[in-house]
Amino acid sequence: MDGVQSVSWSQDGKYLAFIGQTARQTDIYTYNLETKEIKNLTDDIFTDRDPNWSYDGKTIYFSSDRNSYKKH
Repeated sequence: MDGVQSVSWSQDGKYLAFIGQTARQTDIYTYNLETKEIKNLTDDIFTDRDPNWSYDGKTIYFSSDRNSYKKH
């Protein structure tokens, strides 16, 4: 991971959701502050941005360019 952007705290304060950026792509990650575990939630070719937790902490909403993808 070359950079981190758009950090969002979960409502319970136990997790961070963020954008991890590499030279090729951006993906959504979570970081557990207690266990120090990082999870990659979207490991794909799409550009993901602006993660935000739902009020109950069960869902992460984000922007993406997935609709512009066409198979050839």
